[in-house]
Amino acid sequence: MSLEISTRATLLNIGASVLLAIAAGLVGSRVVLPRIHVPAQESRYSLDADILLLASTGLRNALGDIVWVQTLIDSDLEHYLEKNLGSWMYRRFELIARLDPFFYENYLYGGQYLMVAKDDLVGSRALLSRALEKYPDDMSLNWQMGYLLIFEMGDLDAGYPYFAKVHRSPQRPPMFDSIFSRLSTQTLGLKEAYILTLASWKSQPEKSPLRRRLGQILYSMKAEIDFSCIPQQGRPCQPLDFKGVPYRWSSRGWDTVEHRMRLTLKLRPKKEKGP
Repeated sequence: MSLEISTRATLLNIGASVLLAIAAGLVGSRVVLPRIHVPAQESRYSLDADILLLASTGLRNALGDIVWVQTLIDSDLEHYLEKNLGSWMYRRFELIARLDPFFYENYLYGGQYLMVAKDDLVGSRALLSRALEKYPDDMSLNWQMGYLLIFEMGDLDAGYPYFAKVHRSPQRPPMFDSIFSRLSTQTLGLKEAYILTLASWKSQPEKSPLRRRLGQILYSMKAEIDFSCIPQQGRPCQPLDFKGVPYRWSSRGWDTVEHRMRLTLKLRPKKEKGP
């Protein structure tokens, strides 16, 4: 009798377990769990620079190349709005600069990426400052630093010396002379920013993240410029946007095909400069 009761209890336990397993499977197949988004800033690991420098004696250039490639693979477009040099990408670029202080591409593309894609202006300025210690007369680096200070950070005084070096360079693009003359007379504005940004956009490889981001900025700049004619003319200055698509008229007035980002230049009055 006791054996029969024991067997029955065992079977009941097994049956209950099977039912629970089936129920769990049914529930699991019908419940859609939310996706958890972890920002790249929190998910990308940061290497301890001092330990890595100590451990890489004699291999710093090679290790710098490895960290550079891994940084490109891990790169993201999330803006970093803090002003504390805490961006994980800035830390990577800064580490590469310590491993290989003359790694030119790290400065050239790292500075652009921080400024344009990450919106990390403080990080971009710090990296470009380090770059110009090694390449003080390089036209591209001075171009970037001048653009960053004048058009992104709104500081004409700080940006003037860098654009002056670009102006003295025989490799400067022809259109830069007129822009520099406007800088000297304190009349720089959105049109000049558009010209310089367009030059940077053209220099980027096709389908690269920087070219795509610069294209978005140029789209906004051109829309701002073209829409400035509406109060006087009743229509945009040019009929096509940056992508070659006609501006459209709606019940709310003129608007672009896509949602426009507004770019506000914060240019402070510039003190008089000598020739």
